[in-house]
Amino acid sequence: MSAASNCDSKGTTSSIPVVVVESHQHVLEHVHAVLRHRARLHSRRIRQRQKGLAGGSLALTCLPPPVAIIHFDSHPDLACPSPSVPARACFEPRREWPVKRAGVQFDEEKKCTSSQEEESSETFRNLYEHLDMDRSGIAQWILPLVLSGDLDFVHWVRSAWADQIQDGLYRYSVGAWVSQRNAHDPIPTAFVDLPEEAIMKVDFRHKYYYEDNTTVAPDELILPKELTLYVSELPATDSEEANSPLLTDGSISDDDTTKQQGWILDICLDYFLCRNPWFDEIDDIDAEFAAAFVAMVEQARFSPSQYQHEYEKFQQCMTVVLRSVLHINVDDSISNDDERLTILQQFYEASSIGESLFQRLTETANKCSDVDRSKLVQLAIDALPSVTLPHDRYVNDDEALKSATMQIEAMEAYLRGARASSSRYRAEPMMITVARSTDDGFTPKVFVDILQRRVLGMVQRVFCRCGSNMPHPISCKGCCLNTVFDYGEWEGSELDLR
Repeated sequence: MSAASNCDSKGTTSSIPVVVVESHQHVLEHVHAVLRHRARLHSRRIRQRQKGLAGGSLALTCLPPPVAIIHFDSHPDLACPSPSVPARACFEPRREWPVKRAGVQFDEEKKCTSSQEEESSETFRNLYEHLDMDRSGIAQWILPLVLSGDLDFVHWVRSAWADQIQDGLYRYSVGAWVSQRNAHDPIPTAFVDLPEEAIMKVDFRHKYYYEDNTTVAPDELILPKELTLYVSELPATDSEEANSPLLTDGSISDDDTTKQQGWILDICLDYFLCRNPWFDEIDDIDAEFAAAFVAMVEQARFSPSQYQHEYEKFQQCMTVVLRSVLHINVDDSISNDDERLTILQQFYEASSIGESLFQRLTETANKCSDVDRSKLVQLAIDALPSVTLPHDRYVNDDEALKSATMQIEAMEAYLRGARASSSRYRAEPMMITVARSTDDGFTPKVFVDILQRRVLGMVQRVFCRCGSNMPHPISCKGCCLNTVFDYGEWEGSELDLR
C-alpha cells in the first residue's frame, strides 16, 4: 500500500520514499529500487548537460557517488552474507545463483544458527532469497551495498544496551575473497570477472567479524570498497558527530563527517525496545539460571589469532557442560566436573573466574525441577551463539512505553538539529526505511504497532511539509512522503518512483 507523491511549491515533484517492512533485510530490495531510479536521473542530467557542450561526449561510466546511511538499531546489521552467497550477487541481486553449499552459519549480532538441508546444484536463489532463507539474513543487508559501491558511510546509532561494536570512528574494506586463488591468475578488475566461488570478507579485525570467520588480510580482498563506520549512542547535538576526527587506532581521519551527500534514514523499531528471544525463553523458565548462563558466556575470552577455533571449542565444551550439569546423559571422555572445569577455565582471564561461574551455574541448575532442567538444557544449547544479543530488561509495560516515547522524542530533536546544522544530514533523506522486527522476536509484539505509529508520526513532523499527523495506514493525499507498507496483507508492495 502506498501514498502518491505530491508537488512542492515550485511545481516540481518532490517526494521522499518511506518503506515499512517486517524483517529488516526486506528493505534492501526497496533501497536498490531507489538507487536505480537515482542512477537513471543522474544519467539523464549528464546527457542534458552534454547537449550544451560543443564536441562533448557522454561520460558513460559516470555514476552517482556513494550514499550514507544513519542506522538506528539495537544491532549493527553489518555481517557478511553467508558463504553460500556469491560476492557477485551483491552486484547482480536479481540474478539467480546455484545453491551449492550447505551447513551451519552463525551471526554474531542477531545471532542464530541456520542449519540448511543439503541442496542440489539445481536449486537457484537470488540475493534477496538467500537473505530470506538464512535466519541471519536480517543482519546481512548493509554490506552488499558497500561492495557494490553504492554506500561508503554508515552511522550506527546504537541503543544504550547494545555494545557489539564500541563507540568510535572506524575505517575498513569490504571485498570479495577466494579461498584458493592461484597466484598466477589475473586479479579481477570488474565484478563480471569474479569467480562464482568468491564470497564476501572484510579486513576489520574485530570480534564482530571473528565469530563469523569473515576477517582476512587486506591484500586478500578483491575489488575492495572502503567503508567508514561511525558508532555512537544518540548524540545530544549534531556537533558531537562533527567532532570525531580520530579513527579508533588513533590516526587522523581525513573523512569529512559534515560533507553533504545523499543519505538514507533507517530505523528499526527494536532500537526503542529490544528483546533477545533466545534469552527470553530461558528466562521465563528460570531467571536465576538464565543470568548464570549468560554470565558464563559473556565473560569467556578468545585470542584474536585463534578466535574462530577457540570460539567453536568453547561452544562444544559448554554443550558438554550443560548436559552434564543439568544431569543429562552425555557420552564424552570427560568423566567428572573437575575435568570439565579445568577445560573451561582456559577461556577466562583467571581460573578463579571460570570456577566461580561454573559453581554458580551448577547451583542454580540443581534448584530446578527435573522437567525444567530438561527444557533448559536444550534451550541453552540452542541459544549458545545468540544468548548475549542485546536485551532491554524493562520492569513493566508502562515503563517500557514511557522510555520508548522519550527516545522517539530525542530522535526527533536530533534529526531536526541535524537538518538545521552543517552535518551530512542537513538535506532531505533520499529515502526512509522502517523495520518492525517483531516476527523475529526482537521488537515486543505488544508494542510494535504503537511504536510504528509514533515513529511514522515523528518522521512526518520532521520531513513532511503538509503539517498533518500521519494516520495508519496513510491516507493523507497532500503528504510529500511516498509511503509503502510491505508486510502482512501488503506484502510485496513496491514504491511508485515515477
